[in-house]
Amino acid sequence: MTALLAKSDAAALITVASNGDAFACETGQTLLLAGLAAGLDLPYECASGACGSCRCKLVQGCVDSLWPAAPGLSERDRRRGDMVLMCQSVPRADCTIDVRVRGELNIPRPVRLAGRIQRSRSLTHNMVQLDFALDRPMAFLPGQFVHIEVAGIGRRAYSMANIDCDSACLRFIIKAKDEGLLSSRLCRTMIAGDLVTIEGPYGQGYFRQAGDRPVVCIAGGSGLAPMWSVAQAAARQNGRQVHLYFGVNGADDLCFGEEFAALRASASRVRADMVVAITDHTDSQHRSGLVGDAVLADLPDLTGCDVYMAGPPGMIDTLLQRFVSEGRVDCDRLFFDRFC
Repeated sequence: MTALLAKSDAAALITVASNGDAFACETGQTLLLAGLAAGLDLPYECASGACGSCRCKLVQGCVDSLWPAAPGLSERDRRRGDMVLMCQSVPRADCTIDVRVRGELNIPRPVRLAGRIQRSRSLTHNMVQLDFALDRPMAFLPGQFVHIEVAGIGRRAYSMANIDCDSACLRFIIKAKDEGLLSSRLCRTMIAGDLVTIEGPYGQGYFRQAGDRPVVCIAGGSGLAPMWSVAQAAARQNGRQVHLYFGVNGADDLCFGEEFAALRASASRVRADMVVAITDHTDSQHRSGLVGDAVLADLPDLTGCDVYMAGPPGMIDTLLQRFVSEGRVDCDRLFFDRFC
């Protein structure tokens, strides 16, 4: 058995049944956070309890669930009683889990930090840009996300919009939802100086810097944040073609107009388009229709490109089905998040 992190008096020791790897889980940490922080490349996608990608078998021990009704577990899983979501499970004592470890993590490991709202900027009728100052720098890759937690309210995943990847300042684009207690609190009532807890980074849809393949970024709604981060990082690479598409329902959902203009002006190899589904035909500044149609009108063959997507689940699932079933993209060069 290899101890990846020494166990403290206040920690549970988690053992991986298949290979004997072990890691310490500090008080309040989830299995996923502790395993990734110890350097294990564990399977996950949303890290929020919704997708089920981090399901594992609890061979021995007992855990508390942060979200007992999380949809990532099926009713069959609940009846069996031995399946848990690593992202929602906090161990009570030492545990043994059965999970496929893909190797050693070679991207930034997640941490928990204190953050303080530094600046708020209104973008649309229901979206704001929020800048947070951290108590110390956090390394991350363009396209990754964190969990923002407000005491007494809850936590939710949000992607960074900046690319200062070892920074003590994080920027987010957050959409207020009527049914969302946390998003409404962040967008409407919190002010500069208010404290939050930030945990991360997480995410598999991060920018792959190696290579010279054209980069295509497709964003819907607040999914603009990670795609803006990826597009900026790609645009800084000499000679790399960058295509950024931002799709919204109506013109009142548009934002970042000045930023898009500056990105387009930065190099002739960079293209940045805004696509409005429902638009006034007198509006000649933006393209009309669905963002996926705009992408394929310009780039009917996406093979040879690195394609990044972030936005509402319905948009992502539709584009995945279309791109993959029609053979328009290399599946191993398609990177996405569907929870924005």
